[in-house]
Amino acid sequence: MARKQVENDEGLCKLFDVLIKKYEGSVKTKENITKYIFRKVFKIIREDIILKHSEQMVPKVFVDTYFPNARNAQKRKNQTDEDIFNSLMPFKENSKNKTMNLNFLTDMFSSDAFTEKYTDVANKLFDYMNEDNAEKMEKFIPYIERCLQRNQHKDIVKFNRLPWLKIWMEKTQDSAFEMVRMGKENYEKTHCLNYVAGNTPSTTNHIESSNAKNTTTASDSLTMKDVDLGVRKLIKTDSPQSTTEHQ
Repeated sequence: MARKQVENDEGLCKLFDVLIKKYEGSVKTKENITKYIFRKVFKIIREDIILKHSEQMVPKVFVDTYFPNARNAQKRKNQTDEDIFNSLMPFKENSKNKTMNLNFLTDMFSSDAFTEKYTDVANKLFDYMNEDNAEKMEKFIPYIERCLQRNQHKDIVKFNRLPWLKIWMEKTQDSAFEMVRMGKENYEKTHCLNYVAGNTPSTTNHIESSNAKNTTTASDSLTMKDVDLGVRKLIKTDSPQSTTEHQ
């Protein structure tokens, strides 16, 4: 354990223990991971459209590029591109995709253009997560320093946007590709069934389940090794000198 390397420094020992406790209590559910992935994809799509066109053109270009067939749906004949765009945006109040389920994935990956863009983002997802982590560290390290200066180590647990551990990032990238597979397979299955037999198969298989495997916690999946390494990195970044100066 890295704690042995700082056991002669009371301040660093306290910091280490608090960070371990904070990460042990952190949870990354399948739903958390799915939301992160799709929000990242849609954020990048929006930024690309704004760069090439404008903010006002986002709904029209998005529908034109990724879901042009949505305009042909009977229930959407009186809807504007903005209405369609907002309904397709996941996890929003007026979205038809409010939950993490197979129907949502099937809708998204029924579009080859969207699948191609999503896959491009998924291939770069580790880089994006590292960038996000760097931004989180910029806020987390000064917060830790303020806590140390006030000798309020326990306040560190109040910080919400923790930098992600490597194992969380790896799980997220694996999940990104797994969702493409699930969505594509179900789309092909339901499309074939509808074409051959006119059936409307159920798509209520939720990604989020009560199965413990869908929840990743620092304590049950990392066996403390990854937490230990992550905390060691934070301590090293935070205080090249002894934290006794902060007490």
